[in-house]
Amino acid sequence: MSTEVLEPRATTATPTSAFTPGLWTKEINVRNFIQHNYEPYYGDESFLAGPTKRTLSIWKKLTDMFVEERKKGVLDVSQIPSSITAHDAGYIDKKNELIVGLQTDAPLKRAIMPNGGLKMVTNGLEAYGFKPDPQVIEIFTKYRKTHNSGVFDAYTDDVRRFGGIDVDTLQRYLNLHYSLSLDLFGAETSTNAANYFGAGLKGRFQEERRDDDHRLRDSKRLVPLVADGLITTREVAELAALNETLRDDYTADCQKGVDRWNRALAGVGKALALPHVGFHRNVGTFSGSRVSPDGRLVSEAEWEANIDRWLPSSRDAEFIGSLMVGVHERGKVAGWVAPPSNGIHAKPVDYEYVRL
Repeated sequence: MSTEVLEPRATTATPTSAFTPGLWTKEINVRNFIQHNYEPYYGDESFLAGPTKRTLSIWKKLTDMFVEERKKGVLDVSQIPSSITAHDAGYIDKKNELIVGLQTDAPLKRAIMPNGGLKMVTNGLEAYGFKPDPQVIEIFTKYRKTHNSGVFDAYTDDVRRFGGIDVDTLQRYLNLHYSLSLDLFGAETSTNAANYFGAGLKGRFQEERRDDDHRLRDSKRLVPLVADGLITTREVAELAALNETLRDDYTADCQKGVDRWNRALAGVGKALALPHVGFHRNVGTFSGSRVSPDGRLVSEAEWEANIDRWLPSSRDAEFIGSLMVGVHERGKVAGWVAPPSNGIHAKPVDYEYVRL
């Protein structure tokens, strides 16, 4: 009797051969793998089963609690620092639950996470009428360092060594671009602007929300004026001051952005500020005047002595230029550009749009 030995077939298959290749085959890049290999579902929800009586019963108990939570803002808080073992098991309806697991030991009872930042926890508790636990405060100020504390303790003004832009440099560029943008609106008063408004060719920001006659025939407003060595104001027809109205709206919008940045900078004790409307101006009443960022009329000598503190210097420009290094490899994004969430038409970022 003969025995035939079967040899395994030679194959070129690899664990990844069933997938569309991309940047993920050259480096660890989970996002790129998903972008190349997911298949969107365009159907409806008809394949899903509806909720059972048990589920509806449990949900009814929760919805009743939602009413109480909306009244208080936060129903209850556990001040035991959250971890996977911090709390006993919690249930909505233990007898009827098939899938269990709550964040704390009771439904809608919030947890605190001071490891991230103690100030954020105490501010949140006090906002909803809860007194922070003194023991938690003591532990996370005397014996434990939070994540935010560690970051802020390591912060240095010399961030340029690490490829970062220091806040003082950001402020100088803010002063520059904001002041140049203000000039684009033109002089404080303009007969051309008034004529264009009357002809329906020029409008104000969010005109539909303004509570006036939208003709401005008898309306007055104040505009800045530099006279006799002082910064003051004068009253003019609002119709003639449309440029200044638009400039005010632009300033208000810019301030929202600065406020947002400052919330991020608060932890390191830094803040940005819009300079005075007369700073570094070359159009309108401030043209020819030297105004400091805090709104003082200054001499030419003081202006020259502080110009590198108030506006970007050649050294600043050289440094910023050194950061803006181009990246030409497909799928890579330069460090000074925020990476897009996806490519054009929902394609992967490294999609081969042009084939030569």
